[in-house]
Amino acid sequence: LTLTRPEAYHYLNQSGCTELDGISDASQYETVKTALEVFGFDDKERTLLMTVVSAVLHLGNISFETIAGTTDGCRVVEAFVPGVADGTFTPLELAAELLGVDPDVLTRGLTSRVVTAVNDKPTWPLNPTQAPNARHAHA
Repeated sequence: LTLTRPEAYHYLNQSGCTELDGISDASQYETVKTALEVFGFDDKERTLLMTVVSAVLHLGNISFETIAGTTDGCRVVEAFVPGVADGTFTPLELAAELLGVDPDVLTRGLTSRVVTAVNDKPTWPLNPTQAPNARHAHA
């Protein structure tokens, strides 16, 4: 699932508190796994659920920047997150792999919006302020 310490993930590190005294993440994870078993989740379903959670964490690490020379539109910043996947994959690549989608398709979904009207599907670029909202919606 290519996960590392909670501090490496935007969706987990915003409060500045990623550890609590007396709380074991490993123990809590085992409790969640047991609860999923009790609710009838088999191994495949539990793995799929954790894969989606991992993908959401990687989606949260995707950042955006303005395309030079434009007032609208942005692109995904191809930055590596220290400590995640040995720094060999970007958050976009990791999320796309975990979700089983093409990275280019995911990029388009995060950086543009499509409005369907009768027989038309115009696409508008999102700016770096709007794109994180699209990222949150996808997550």
